[in-house]
Amino acid sequence: MRGILMIAIVIGHVFTDGLLRRWVFSFHVPAFFFLSGFCFHYTERFGSFLLKKVRTIVIPYFFFSLISICIFWIGSMVMPSLSSMVECDPVKNVWVMLYGNSKPEVMRYNLPLWFLPCLFTTSLFGFGTETIARKFGKVSRFLVIAIFVALGIFFSINENIALPWHTETACSMAVWFVLGIIVQEAQITEKLNSRPLIPACLICIVGGVLLSMLNTRAVGVRNEHYGIIPLYYAAAALGIIGIGLLSMSITRGKVLEYIGINSLVVLGFHKFPILVFQEIIPITKRLLSEPDSAGGMVAGMLVTIISIAFSLIASMFINRFTPWMIGKRKVKH
Repeated sequence: MRGILMIAIVIGHVFTDGLLRRWVFSFHVPAFFFLSGFCFHYTERFGSFLLKKVRTIVIPYFFFSLISICIFWIGSMVMPSLSSMVECDPVKNVWVMLYGNSKPEVMRYNLPLWFLPCLFTTSLFGFGTETIARKFGKVSRFLVIAIFVALGIFFSINENIALPWHTETACSMAVWFVLGIIVQEAQITEKLNSRPLIPACLICIVGGVLLSMLNTRAVGVRNEHYGIIPLYYAAAALGIIGIGLLSMSITRGKVLEYIGINSLVVLGFHKFPILVFQEIIPITKRLLSEPDSAGGMVAGMLVTIISIAFSLIASMFINRFTPWMIGKRKVKH
């Protein structure tokens, strides 16, 4: 499922508009937070939990950010016109990195990295929610979800608020994180394993597409752009269920598994080849500006494949030589 969602993330960044982008944006980020909650394991030792999140989220965030900042700083000295596309001042970019918020468009050295500080903050909210649940009962989770929904609505109305480490976005994403915990605990996926899933999968995906088109705007989680709130939640839920059922139906998905295992590196590096195709190569720049045309769709899929392949090649070197940079421990042979 993580592999499919990572492909959806890349597709959403390849296209700057269009129907496909509108649909994947309706669910792919909430789905990642749902999966994070689904894989969450509570421990009463907050210190060990915090250290693990620093190792697996914060260190990779700084690693990818510093690489990106250096690339554009050096690139701007070689090609001054680069500064017209992205912010290349290393001092400004380092301050943005430390603040950990991409709004309005300040994390331009690698905009997808906003996800990591938001994930870190959301994980802390998830830990706090589970601490409350163990003290006051599991029903208290739903009260916490209601509070996060209310905060999410508040920040969507006041979308210009930019708190450190995307705390405002983490409030709305904590809804999906806690729902992931609830689904995991209820062992719903185990109960579905023996049942036909494809019809339900198709119904959910088609329903999610229709609801995303009915919404008044394309969803943009990073900026608290949700449109009509009930439609946003319904479309995201259907997308999560649909992609989840699709993932459970796939019996041979080694490529998707490999992308999922290396999704952190894909997140950190996929934007670089995309920028080349979007801004520098004239023919792909033109085709990608027409996302709903046949040519634009073909070009978008090719750019998606190339961007993921580039990222996976980078992941091979990182996993071999510097796995600690992405939160992994080096395996001793």
